[in-house]
Amino acid sequence: QVWLTDLSPAALKQTRQNAEQNQVLDRCHLCQGDLAQPLLEAGCHPDLLIANPPYIPSGELDTLSPQVQREPRLALDGGVDGLALYPRLIGQCRRLLSPGGLLILEHGDQQQDQVCQLLAEQGFFPGERLFDLGGRPRGVLARCVSSQVPGAVNVEQPESGPHPPAALAAALFGGEGDAPWEAGWPQQEQESDIPIP
Repeated sequence: QVWLTDLSPAALKQTRQNAEQNQVLDRCHLCQGDLAQPLLEAGCHPDLLIANPPYIPSGELDTLSPQVQREPRLALDGGVDGLALYPRLIGQCRRLLSPGGLLILEHGDQQQDQVCQLLAEQGFFPGERLFDLGGRPRGVLARCVSSQVPGAVNVEQPESGPHPPAALAAALFGGEGDAPWEAGWPQQEQESDIPIP
């Protein structure tokens, strides 16, 4: 099952149409709300969260191409530094993901180090930097190592070793994953024992 959230009713309408066209609507739960708040209210504890929040600095919106400027401002404006929503979103994800759960965050091509720092400050280990087809840094795959799910038993900081979900993350972004950190991922995957409703 997949839970999909958006603040915009129009975006959710388009999402529903896409799901219907691809014959997967029966596996989708569409929820209107702010960031991951609908998942918190539903009591979800998924194993993987993927988010593409607005990340363009407000001062750069007028410099975007006409094609991009046709997008709703709500989907683009990330505040003064482009990262205004990230701390709150990451905090919500920490309350959703069980220990060992994965979070994939998209970001602007000049924001990767800042996003990694925000993740590390809120209980995540940012283990894979992700790039688009043009080689630009556009995402981070992180593991929750300090969950705030009630009753969670947190995992230790990852040790070196391969992490198979990195291939999934690279496929989602259309580029290659990279691991500039010396530390990697645990060899043994820890599965969540809390199912999605």
